[in-house]
Amino acid sequence: MAQKLVGQNYTTPDLHAKVTGRAKYAEDYRAEGMLFTKLLVSPMPHAKVTRYDPSRALALDGVKAILTADDLPGNQAGATLGEGVQSLSQGERGALTWEPVYQGEPVLAIAAVSEDVAAQAVELIDIEFEPLPFNVDAVESLRPGSANARTEGNTWMRPEAPPEAAAAGRGGRGGGRGGFARPEIHELKWTEEDFANAGDGLLPMGKATDEWSYGGDLDAAFAAADLVL
Repeated sequence: MAQKLVGQNYTTPDLHAKVTGRAKYAEDYRAEGMLFTKLLVSPMPHAKVTRYDPSRALALDGVKAILTADDLPGNQAGATLGEGVQSLSQGERGALTWEPVYQGEPVLAIAAVSEDVAAQAVELIDIEFEPLPFNVDAVESLRPGSANARTEGNTWMRPEAPPEAAAAGRGGRGGGRGGFARPEIHELKWTEEDFANAGDGLLPMGKATDEWSYGGDLDAAFAAADLVL
């Protein structure tokens, strides 16, 4: 079927409905007793909530609930996300947070009987943010003394492989393929010399975030190979 349509003009089944406005999307549907949600989002690229008082918003007629990060289940480290990928408590952030790491990240959600009431309630939330250091450039965050994107650091790194893993030939950071430890957030800074040596318009090459090695006799393996490219 796809081969019959490639390079041809044709009308999709939903074309007329979309261009005339008759097509319905999820937000166009209503149900009995349905509530509407508005989000209070961070006005800063990195901050921490230092004071929060929802009393005025909760007193507004029509407000049914206010959800914060404390009301949501925490991320379960080790939970399977599919395809063998496991969750990390630092990586898979929840839907809401007390420490947003980008401008516009949701901090709390308000459920009310209408969009207007929910929007009014957002304005009534008494909340204060403490600005935290931030960085929006990955290379700049590697400069000595520069700010990090997160409180814990600026990059993901795997812990050093335990001695027994290195001795078994799975050495290096994390223990080699299939034996990698979970990455953790660390601070990594390159040196001023790294940046100076790069020159204008070139990317510095400082310490890597991940290093690993495999045991074995490389020369012997090449000698025994049928073909070396």
